[in-house]
Amino acid sequence: MDDISGGTNAAFQKGQQVEQYQIIEVLASTRFGHIYLGRHMHQSIQVLIEGLLPPLLDEFKEDFLKDAQTLKNLEHPHILGVRDMGAQEHCPFLVTDYHPYRTFRQLYAPKSIQPLEMVLPHLKKIASALQYAHSRYMLHRDIRPENILLGANNTVLLRGFLLEAIVQNRGRLNYRGAEAVEREAVIYAAPEQIQGNAGSASDQYALGVLTYKLLCGKAPFTGSSVEIAFQKIHAPAPSLRRKMPDLISPGVEQVVMKALEKEPERRFPDVQAFIGALEQEQNQPPRNLGAAAPVQPAGLISPPLVLPPVIPSPPAPGNFSSIVPAFPLPSPGFLAVTPQTPVPPTVQDVVPMRIAPPGGPPGEPLGPQEFKKTTRKRSRSRSKPPARRREGASVTRRVFAIGLVGIAALGGAGGWYLLTQRFAHAAPLVISSETGPSATQTTVNNQKALIFTGHLASVNALTWSPDGKYIASASDDTFVQVFESATGIRKIIYRGHTEEVAAVAWSPNGHFITSAGQDRTVQVWNAARGGAPVLTYKGHSDRVNGVSWSRDSHLLVSGSDDKSVQVWLAGSGGRAFTFLGHTAGVLCVGWQPNDSSAASGSWDGTLRDWAAVQHGDHFNAGDQIFKYGGHGKNEVYALAWSPNGKYIASAGADQTVQISNGGDGTPSPPFFTDHRREDHINRVFAVSWSPNGISIASGDEDGNIYVWRAASRKTFFKYTGHKGAVNALAWSPDGKYIASGGADATVQVWQPG
Repeated sequence: MDDISGGTNAAFQKGQQVEQYQIIEVLASTRFGHIYLGRHMHQSIQVLIEGLLPPLLDEFKEDFLKDAQTLKNLEHPHILGVRDMGAQEHCPFLVTDYHPYRTFRQLYAPKSIQPLEMVLPHLKKIASALQYAHSRYMLHRDIRPENILLGANNTVLLRGFLLEAIVQNRGRLNYRGAEAVEREAVIYAAPEQIQGNAGSASDQYALGVLTYKLLCGKAPFTGSSVEIAFQKIHAPAPSLRRKMPDLISPGVEQVVMKALEKEPERRFPDVQAFIGALEQEQNQPPRNLGAAAPVQPAGLISPPLVLPPVIPSPPAPGNFSSIVPAFPLPSPGFLAVTPQTPVPPTVQDVVPMRIAPPGGPPGEPLGPQEFKKTTRKRSRSRSKPPARRREGASVTRRVFAIGLVGIAALGGAGGWYLLTQRFAHAAPLVISSETGPSATQTTVNNQKALIFTGHLASVNALTWSPDGKYIASASDDTFVQVFESATGIRKIIYRGHTEEVAAVAWSPNGHFITSAGQDRTVQVWNAARGGAPVLTYKGHSDRVNGVSWSRDSHLLVSGSDDKSVQVWLAGSGGRAFTFLGHTAGVLCVGWQPNDSSAASGSWDGTLRDWAAVQHGDHFNAGDQIFKYGGHGKNEVYALAWSPNGKYIASAGADQTVQISNGGDGTPSPPFFTDHRREDHINRVFAVSWSPNGISIASGDEDGNIYVWRAASRKTFFKYTGHKGAVNALAWSPDGKYIASGGADATVQVWQPG
């Protein structure tokens, strides 16, 4: 709260009446709005009023008032009490007691080092407040220095509990906070909270980061928000004693590092146990660790060592870990890599990531102990949402745009909070195989599967290298990653995009990869040279949802929410054709195997085929060959040509996969209907035809993948390894394996049947 703002973006203005309160002055700006000094007009007392931004949509008002009332019911000596709440002209606000205070940020200068004996009393009070909140099933989700106050007589007060309705409202309106503030929030967030599965252990982790930073002057991980999030998920926290060997005992380090474990079940049973263990180590006989003069905050009187009342602990978490067998896959090859872009020294060695089971992270009990984990789901609207947005299943641009959202979900308990959409990326980053994350090997449906967990968000698209040795996957985390199909070892992270990546394709000659997405660009980069940029195509005016290479690797076709399908030269970006027949955004594109035409599927419910060359006397290059409307008004999410080009399969929101004639678009019934459900809509998002032309794989919103015979439409294998919508499918070039990508942020490689 260092910046004061009374500008037009403030919720309220000086002198304004807000229900029974009058605004006296603007005190400070916060991450979610502004703090005002106010006066109760009838009781003549001063209060603090937090005006929250942006204005509240009607659909969230009731939820906001319920959340705020839950917060008001928290009564603890170290929680800043909420006395009132409301929404005036759609502007939500909270009223708290007025206490002159300083924040921890103001007390402790950046990079200052504090001895444990001085900060431990404060940490105990914070832990007491958190333990109390947890016992009442309330998470904080935003522990950081700005939200810890020190008032008169060194009274510690905790504020800043995240209210789900406020975060959902921001997400719906695509409202972005200040970049620096959002970055700080990521610094303190737990790995599982970054992935949208916060629990009580997440608050313990944040308190561990605060302790770590107080003791050595630095946070465990540094860098951009993306880099910090990535390190937290994949790397252990750096040694505390390595930074301060003369001041930190091995016992203290062990306690802090346990609180910073990546996996929630490996931390202390509760936050009180963490601070208790820290106090126990502090009370050990002194060791000769050297001495240093602590930096005493200005005007701070060291508080007495008094522990607030201990609140009973919630049940200890269980253990969901398991051992998985290894299995053989195609032997890996190697990508020729040019001299690598140096990896920032803050990037840690990458280790395998565990996937949280449904309902929350491992170790978090279900039922009320989920601590108000967000489970409300927005209703699925059949009106046109942004392309490729899987409500309730995917991380979307709205989530990235608002920065930290804790567990307040945008479409269910999968709410993530990583970064804002405007975080620009540097040149493509290459990570060597030594730092690439290992993949989890497991068994699904009695078949061995390799699960790649390198992405931070929903996987939207994937492609195999022509030799089958590598897979490239594109994600809402703004990255394209290339990894070995046999081992999951990552070879390249491409960071040329500034927003979610919706499409990716590998050139048939094996040299290049093209990717496209929300930033409206299609980017061509060199797979054989570690991701070196080749060309950026900017012919589209909206999100690009699909890309496809011609067989000779000379042409690319791209489809966009701008309703256009564009064919252009991969080497120069020169445009050859623009097809404008669709009446809504284009979701998918694909070259006919002999490059004579390109097909496209759209939000308008049609599948169309466009001539790329002269078709005798019937069609000129650029003409529409056919329009297939078998899906009705339901969007067509994916298409796949048969290897001989005689047929084309399309998957849609009508829960079917339909095969039509590749020459004139006439239907070839029956439709494949195994995805259909009677009690809900189960849209089909992905389809892929096997290289031998015999089988088709299709994936749906429920996370199922059906592998079936193209001739009979009969399923012979069902894969259920994903914990969310299946967004992408591709057969390996030899037809032995299928790679699938989903809203659970994984790529899974497996053998059908």
